[in-house]
Amino acid sequence: EVISEKLQLTFGGYLDSQKINYMVSSDINKEQGIISKINKKTLGFSLSARWLFKKKLIEKFQKRFVNVHGSNLPKNRGGGGYSWRIMNNDLAGEVCIHFVETGIDTGDILLRSRFDFNSKCKIPLDFYNQADKKMEELIKSFFIKINNKENFKLTTQDENISTYWPRLSTKINAFIDW
Repeated sequence: EVISEKLQLTFGGYLDSQKINYMVSSDINKEQGIISKINKKTLGFSLSARWLFKKKLIEKFQKRFVNVHGSNLPKNRGGGGYSWRIMNNDLAGEVCIHFVETGIDTGDILLRSRFDFNSKCKIPLDFYNQADKKMEELIKSFFIKINNKENFKLTTQDENISTYWPRLSTKINAFIDW
C-alpha cells in the first residue's frame, strides 16, 4: 500500500499504520548495534542529515541508503541552504533524493523536483515552508515507485559544477538579520 493523499499522518505515523518497523535516530553513527540490525530488506532513509555517515554503515546498506536533500545537487551541497539562497538572491528551488556515500551529498540522484521559489520568500522560514511541500511530494513519489517496483533513472552528479555551502552558526553568523 502506498501513502495516500488523504492520510493526514506524519511519516512515522504512516509507517506505524502499515506495520513497518522503523527507527528514528538523532545520529545513527552512535547507535549501539545498528550494523547488526541492517539486512537485505532494510532501507536507510535520511532527511537532510547534519552529519557524515561512517563508511562501514553505508556499505552495510548496499545501495539501500538514501538522503533527502533540500537543494540543487551538485551545485548546493552542504547545509544552510535557504540562508545561502537569500544571500545569493537565488530563487531556483530543488529537492532531491540521492544515495548516501562517504562524501558530502555526493551520491547518484534517484529523484529530483525543480521549482521556483515565490518572490515573496524573504527569510529562511519562507523558503523552508515552500520547499517542505515539494519535499513531501517527492518522498511520496519515491515510495510509490518502490511500491510499484519501478526502476529509478539514476543521475550521476557532475563534479565540475559542484559547490559546497557550510552550515551557518548562530554564534558566529548572528549578524545576519533576516
